[in-house]
Amino acid sequence: MSILIRILLIEDNPADADLFEEALSHSSLENYVVVCAGTLKEGLKILSESVFDVVLLDLSLPDACGLELCAKLRERVPQVPLIVLTGSDDDELAVATVKAGAQDFLIKGQVGGALIGRSIRYSIERKKTEEAARRALEMEQRVTHEILRHAPIGIAKIDENFVITEMNDALSKYLEQTRMAVVGDYICEVIPTQLEDFIVSGIRKGQPCSRQSFCVELVRNGHPQEAFWDLTLWPVMSDDNSRRGAVLLVCDVTAHVLQVKQREEFVATLAHDLKVPLVGADRALSLILTGSLGELVEQHKHILSMLKDSNQEVLKMVQNLLEIYRCESEAQPFHFEPVDIRALVKATVDQLKQDNRSQKLLIKCQVDDGLHGINGDYAAIARLMMNLLDNAVKFSGAGCVVEVSARNIADQVLIKVQDSGKGIAPDDLRRLFERYWQSDQEVTKYPASLGVGLYLCRKIAEAHNGRISCSSREGDGTIVSVIFPSLSRSTVLSELA
Repeated sequence: MSILIRILLIEDNPADADLFEEALSHSSLENYVVVCAGTLKEGLKILSESVFDVVLLDLSLPDACGLELCAKLRERVPQVPLIVLTGSDDDELAVATVKAGAQDFLIKGQVGGALIGRSIRYSIERKKTEEAARRALEMEQRVTHEILRHAPIGIAKIDENFVITEMNDALSKYLEQTRMAVVGDYICEVIPTQLEDFIVSGIRKGQPCSRQSFCVELVRNGHPQEAFWDLTLWPVMSDDNSRRGAVLLVCDVTAHVLQVKQREEFVATLAHDLKVPLVGADRALSLILTGSLGELVEQHKHILSMLKDSNQEVLKMVQNLLEIYRCESEAQPFHFEPVDIRALVKATVDQLKQDNRSQKLLIKCQVDDGLHGINGDYAAIARLMMNLLDNAVKFSGAGCVVEVSARNIADQVLIKVQDSGKGIAPDDLRRLFERYWQSDQEVTKYPASLGVGLYLCRKIAEAHNGRISCSSREGDGTIVSVIFPSLSRSTVLSELA
């Protein structure tokens, strides 16, 4: 037996009511019951006392008429499907009734058994689908609300007028303000002033943006306090791609940033303290090897030379650590001035030729006579060149060639250091300039290496608005290229004169 369909017909004209009941008797509905009401008031009373599967509503009743009827029924029984009955064949009215919450629109005098039966079945199923979608949306909204409220990071929803519409407990805690106190306020009146440009420009551009370890100033117990936040702003756009606001994500990373700073300061202090005795040892070994403190037998010279080379390797690592701290902490800012890059490149190559390891290599240097200078820190650029040359020597075997070149490219200076060693694997190339990264070959051959030399080169290049890159094929050597913005040659010479 089919399921019973309970129908409430709200119609003040008995003749029209009879016609609808007659049409229902010829429909595909087999098991149904019809209850009639002549006014809206009576219909609402019946709905409050009984449960119905569908309501058929005349739009012209003694106590109400028009779309007002739909609104009142939807308010009282939003879960019951509604079919509107009217004597007007008006498409605009039909659309308006559907927008007002009706599932279908039937015209009196044009309703047959097949049509009304299909309309009732479809309206019931359509309403079930709508209710399922509504419940799913409510569930999603509840879940979203719970995530927003209990997330371990700060979250705020901002509308297109930069007003806070929602804020979770974590962000309220960061700001030391209650959620209810800030919802409805202009975002720039609530957040630290340092974030205003980030949020306003992000919402206006309509593009996701983020900042890491962003320094903000908060007021704690009446005193300013520095904090560091990771920020992400995710714009919310409407279907027509117009701006509707944004979601702001805030993660307090103050403890992590301070811990990293303390660690970096410790390493820098340790490296500085190590540098002094290492430099002293290097000078002492040089005096001994030159015979200034007495004659040496060849066996002792060989051992002391190896000792001096090892000492210089450690000294280079210490100097690299100090330079990295200088780049990242800005504790000692770069001293920019016009640099004769031609003279610098030749000087570093000449210095390299004094290295014992380079005696087994062929080192070529080709620098354009008209090479432009650059605006930079001489000591930092020299450190970059020495690191690149040191790597080229380190990974080149006896009889290999190391080539250094420098030339102008439009308003830039291109420096290349090329070796004929074993080359670098493609997977290693991608990570070559990462901090503390070393290839398996480097770890095996040079266990004392820290993996900071090329990372430092990248930081120095970036600090000079330059860029560094590497190309290599296994078995075919490696080329490291550095490009710097150039000054005119005449400017450099006049400054150096």
